[in-house]
Amino acid sequence: MTSRRLPTALVELKTLAPDVACLQEVDEKYVETFWRPQLEALGYEVWFASKEGGAREGLLTAVSTKKGLTLVGRRVVSLKFPYTDSKGIEHSVITVAQIGTIVVDFLGGEEKKKEGPPPRRLTVANAHLFYASGAVAVRFEQMKRLLDDERPTFLVGDLNAFPTSAAIQLATTGKVDQDHPDLRGGATTTKTKASTHHDDDDEKKNNRHILTSAYDLSDFEPSWSSSADDDHDDDSNQQKKKKCTHAVDGFRATLDYILGDRPAVATLAVPEDAPPLPTADYPSDHFLIAADFELDSSLF
Repeated sequence: MTSRRLPTALVELKTLAPDVACLQEVDEKYVETFWRPQLEALGYEVWFASKEGGAREGLLTAVSTKKGLTLVGRRVVSLKFPYTDSKGIEHSVITVAQIGTIVVDFLGGEEKKKEGPPPRRLTVANAHLFYASGAVAVRFEQMKRLLDDERPTFLVGDLNAFPTSAAIQLATTGKVDQDHPDLRGGATTTKTKASTHHDDDDEKKNNRHILTSAYDLSDFEPSWSSSADDDHDDDSNQQKKKKCTHAVDGFRATLDYILGDRPAVATLAVPEDAPPLPTADYPSDHFLIAADFELDSSLF
């Protein structure tokens, strides 16, 4: 995101005033000169983590201290996996995830703490999974690591995976069929609690960490490319008007998610039939997504 588009992005956040904000692909040169001072002035605690391998961008998580939230734990998890593309070229996967442990004081204020439930803890994972279009198996492995090792209350970010992908199916159902296209060719290499395909054994099922999408993913198109436009029938052309989270010239896709251990009670509307991004109104090539959740005593 260029400097001229930063103020528009900040206006979006000011308007929403979220309790927790998770940003991806944040240019590190704007963290100290723009994002940190601006967000701290609004009452947020700011945490930035760079990608591995000397990349100059990363993840930013901001927590509203004005609303009784405190970031008490910070951990950066490496999501590095080997990846060789279809041409036999090896790539360095340098993505990471931020795992933030947040204490939520429901009532706020020392004088009120004796009147209600004690502060609760939740875990928010801010993730940016590997981007390469052919690296579906890598994203699947990255998702397994996040679900099994971290077991987040909320997993949000640019996951670079379609709703029909093995990664998203694993997160939202706890299993993926062995014949899923993303797993062909012996793609999986790591055995985890969540990757119990074709197995509904109660003990294993209870061990899975299953999350729910804040948005109804049936309202979103997986992807569409103008290169295949001539092959679309009427139904496919109608599908192009469905919602997406990423739109550029010739390509639209749903890549961004808010996943939680409970359903959302409200979501921010996403435009239909979106124009190529960015625009004067939308500063990024991804739409801003947001959701409200009701937190209760089930948190620990």
